[in-house]
Amino acid sequence: MKNLTLIVFTFIICFFVSEFALRQIGYEPRLLEPNRFFQENKQTTWSEYDEILGWVNREGLSISIEDGSAPMTFWSYGRRATRSDELNISDKINIMLVGGSNAQSYGVRDYDSFPYLINEMFPDVKIENFGTGGYGTVQSLLLARRMLKDYYINSPPDLIILTFAD
Repeated sequence: MKNLTLIVFTFIICFFVSEFALRQIGYEPRLLEPNRFFQENKQTTWSEYDEILGWVNREGLSISIEDGSAPMTFWSYGRRATRSDELNISDKINIMLVGGSNAQSYGVRDYDSFPYLINEMFPDVKIENFGTGGYGTVQSLLLARRMLKDYYINSPPDLIILTFAD
């Protein structure tokens, strides 16, 4: 036990000596800055904290941080805009889209995103885009289950599409 205590104590002393020496020669501790996507009250903030999923799309207009600064519109329930207005037309084929940034069409203007273009090409199809940047397969599944319960309630979609990237 004495040997173990001596070893642990030696490592602690070495750590503090190393820290002091590095600071003396000009090194500063690295400060972690929050991701611009998650900072509150910024134009680039498209997400907000969620206890279960980690984050969800925040309702409103957000600006992407990539070249072009694409405006991205998010409707209620975190849906990305897929048509000119949010009206829910019930006589259409209803498709639910979930996935990560590919589904979300992060960095793409609303009217250039693939779900928006599909809605325009096929008037009998209505896509609700729940894609959320950074989501993996499990988060997408959990979000889909939540939306089936909270958004679709008694009228489930005709088709659910899960997008994923390698």
